[in-house]
Amino acid sequence: MQISELSNIEFYRGQTFAITGPVHSEKTLDSILLNNRINIHTPYRSLMFTNDINSRDGKDRVASAAGLESGAKTVPASNPWKILDFIEQEQARETLDAHGKKGELHVIIFDECNFYSSDFIDVIDRIRLIYSKIILILTGLNYNFRREQFGIMGWANSNAKKIELESNCKVAKWGKPCGKLTQYTARFINFEKYKAPVKPVDLIDKYGNLLKQQFSFDMFFSPTIIVEETDDEKKKNEENKGRIYSVACLEHFQLPFEKETKDIHLFIREEYKKTQHPVKLETVKNEFKKTQPLDNILTFLTSERGVMFSEDSFSLRTFYKGVGEGHYTPAQLNNGIYMPGLEKEFV
Repeated sequence: MQISELSNIEFYRGQTFAITGPVHSEKTLDSILLNNRINIHTPYRSLMFTNDINSRDGKDRVASAAGLESGAKTVPASNPWKILDFIEQEQARETLDAHGKKGELHVIIFDECNFYSSDFIDVIDRIRLIYSKIILILTGLNYNFRREQFGIMGWANSNAKKIELESNCKVAKWGKPCGKLTQYTARFINFEKYKAPVKPVDLIDKYGNLLKQQFSFDMFFSPTIIVEETDDEKKKNEENKGRIYSVACLEHFQLPFEKETKDIHLFIREEYKKTQHPVKLETVKNEFKKTQPLDNILTFLTSERGVMFSEDSFSLRTFYKGVGEGHYTPAQLNNGIYMPGLEKEFV
């Protein structure tokens, strides 16, 4: 299905779609083009939303990686309930908008849905209940840099009609990109800047340049959300960035320290369940004394996984919302985090 087909408003009234894919798959570009097509070339009204985590967007605008922009409403990712206020205002609009239209909305497009809190699901359900004829389009990354479903996009992919896009692998060989189609976003760190303990790879940036600086795949235990650095619009390259979000196929994809992180997580969980007592930090350190970034891994497990640190021991968190031990962002967990004086900071 082509995204442009969603401009057929009468045919798709009341339906919800999820447009998902990795970075550089033109999700935002296609959404902007659809928004413009509806507002400029049809009698219907379309409105775009973004959130305050998406660094590419300025205030009240959405921008694609290719540079195409569109007006949008900006809401806090942590409080998506603000969306309902904007929709109510637009539905009651008596003055003309930028496209010379007012009144009823027919399409609402949400960009970068992966950043919204879990309340976004309740907001969508509420919109569906109040405005049953509006077409809702939820756009976002399918997976985070660990190839895990990203935020509420897992829910969106299961509860909406999914349109899945792909992009081309940008890991380079002999100065040329691999080019294989893939669904996976990768995050790379500047090898020299961060002194990464991981072998670097050659990389093509989103402008098509072979980067002279060397970059390594980011480590599994790095924070899930690290805001993308702003592009240098004059230089049109990503040479001097500390981190780059790009695309890698399964042949080239790497997740350094994935096994070590999962082994430590499993050890803490099994020890806790076996003894029904918190697991001592000393016990974990003795078991994994050969794992160099142990402190970094423990910080990750206590800030984004279901592990809690208190009084020199680890236990398992109890969650009252959601299902089981999920994947959490730092904003959702603010206590019980292991925060030693790390000798080496990879973040």
